[in-house]
Amino acid sequence: SQNVSGVAKALEKRDMRRGAQFLLLVVVIAAIFIGLGRLNYAASETMATFLGTYLQALPFLALGILLSSAIQVFVPADTLQRLFPKKLFTGMLFGVLGGFMLPICDCASIPVFRSLVRKGVPLPAAVTFMIAAPIINPVVMLSTYYAYGGSTSIMFTRMGFGVVCSVMVGLCFAWDKKSIFLSG
Repeated sequence: SQNVSGVAKALEKRDMRRGAQFLLLVVVIAAIFIGLGRLNYAASETMATFLGTYLQALPFLALGILLSSAIQVFVPADTLQRLFPKKLFTGMLFGVLGGFMLPICDCASIPVFRSLVRKGVPLPAAVTFMIAAPIINPVVMLSTYYAYGGSTSIMFTRMGFGVVCSVMVGLCFAWDKKSIFLSG
């Protein structure tokens, strides 16, 4: 248990270090562009859009890393392996339901996916969760509903296609037993 905790802390430090290095790189590049004073309107608008998008995604990425770390540290592997069914379609259904219940974006679903796979969750179920979560969670469903003027048909169509696509991709990982992702 203590060894697992040490490994989780080392992984968390490595991930945090990579994130800090990337953020520093973004800031340095932005400072160089701004410092040169040679930006025309299109380049400055592009940089502003990039930085705005990055800064908006940062809290969600942090949420994903925190959730992933919590899974690694607090949830024993045998508990997750017991919770996720061993049968292919039942496990994928469980992944879809997990994606529905967790209001996380694609930024956050990747670290959670990695933690699930490391804890022994079957790969097709984890992939199904990773793809379904940003498409069918309640926050996205409400956003789609309001974005399209209260159209429930568009909301349910998007949700349905999200479930179908996530299951199809999960099935692809079920057939490819020698996937690179199996090695962790």
